[in-house]
Amino acid sequence: MTPDTPDRRAARVVALTDRDRGLGALLAEQPAQLETSSGQIVDLQHPAPRTIELVDLARGQAYSCRFGGHVRRYYSVAEHAVLVHDLLEHTGADPATCRAGLFHDAAEALLGDLVAPLKWALRAETLQAMGITPTPEQIAAARSSYDVLSDRMDAAIAARHRIDLGALHSRAVCAADLWALQIEARALLTSGAPIWRGTNPPRRDLPDTVTWQAGLAPDAAAALWLERAHTPQARPPHPDTTGALVTLKRACP
Repeated sequence: MTPDTPDRRAARVVALTDRDRGLGALLAEQPAQLETSSGQIVDLQHPAPRTIELVDLARGQAYSCRFGGHVRRYYSVAEHAVLVHDLLEHTGADPATCRAGLFHDAAEALLGDLVAPLKWALRAETLQAMGITPTPEQIAAARSSYDVLSDRMDAAIAARHRIDLGALHSRAVCAADLWALQIEARALLTSGAPIWRGTNPPRRDLPDTVTWQAGLAPDAAAALWLERAHTPQARPPHPDTTGALVTLKRACP
């Protein structure tokens, strides 16, 4: 019998690495399935609505840092979603739209939060792989594999938790998302984002009627998101902001 030498063991490791490089998920029976904090198994390619639990959406978003972690202090996707929800309430948006705002990034709780520049790069790569030299307009309209998976996850989440799928990425929700982005960028990014291009939302300031902590701990952010998820009610519109959000035509970042 051939002795098991260090060189032979190293060769087996190299062979395994070459065969399964980047495929650590093969440790699972179904590589595209994710085990959540509540113990559910979610198929990331074909998610079943019954596997999508509110507590998992809250935790996944609360433990995902916005801006890829490049912020002055920890700031979660969950807290961002609450801000979008509360900005919509501030303008008097209907309850379905406010709820859609709260869930607009919920798919990221299971798929991970990709920063907007990476989403753009993936769309550009998708077109370039097809032999296209894309224009910015083509990139904005393209769909990467991540976008396709995100759309499926949105549909599963919407089916399970009574979300208006049409409102999820509506003009009102996208505008509130951009409004929140500007508020967050000024407070959390090193630059304050003065060199960002494009048309900014007309109201960059945080309204007096909206409470924003700007850096809750993950568990506190999860609890706040769950509180909004269980009580999706809109307040009366603030007199000077009704309709302010729906005037924007820029797409979501």
